[in-house]
Amino acid sequence: MNVRKELTLAVALIFIAITLYFVIDFLRSSSEKTNVEEFIIEDLKTKHPNAEIFEIISMEIKFNDEEEQYYFVKARVTEGISTPCPIRIHYYYNYPEQNFVTQPPEYITTSECKVCKVLPCTLVFEEEAIIASHTADGTEEIHEFVSENKNVYHVVIEEYKSWRVFWYDSKGLDGYEVLLSVHGEVEEINKISK
Repeated sequence: MNVRKELTLAVALIFIAITLYFVIDFLRSSSEKTNVEEFIIEDLKTKHPNAEIFEIISMEIKFNDEEEQYYFVKARVTEGISTPCPIRIHYYYNYPEQNFVTQPPEYITTSECKVCKVLPCTLVFEEEAIIASHTADGTEEIHEFVSENKNVYHVVIEEYKSWRVFWYDSKGLDGYEVLLSVHGEVEEINKISK
């Protein structure tokens, strides 16, 4: 009978040890991932001190040729999100493989304030929809409204296969509603007056 108790106790201890190993490994991995995210956000803030949005888009664990683990991270920075011409940039990190040396940044939108130069195109991000809502063919009236009103603001809503952008004057009384397809085509424009 003692042998049975000792065997049960040994199995229970092995089970507890294995469980503790996985819990500790999970917590270490989770903590490491959080640290990597924080380091990258800090690096982006240093590179773009005037940006409003810093975001980790994705993070994957990969292995180099020596079978050493590193994180492949895609991050986003947006400057001027409340302006008619926001700038969105994606950065790619291999950390700690290359520390904070990134691949060349991918400019989704630029200070040129142009998207969808050739149709069809794809409006994937909010910043692209903002720009297209006043620069696409057929939006000349909105562009004039945005240019004449220095304190305009916008509201962007992503819908199924479309973007809806509302432009308002500083008092929120007059403006426009622009419906864009995800292919960059203007589907509808409505004037707003209150």
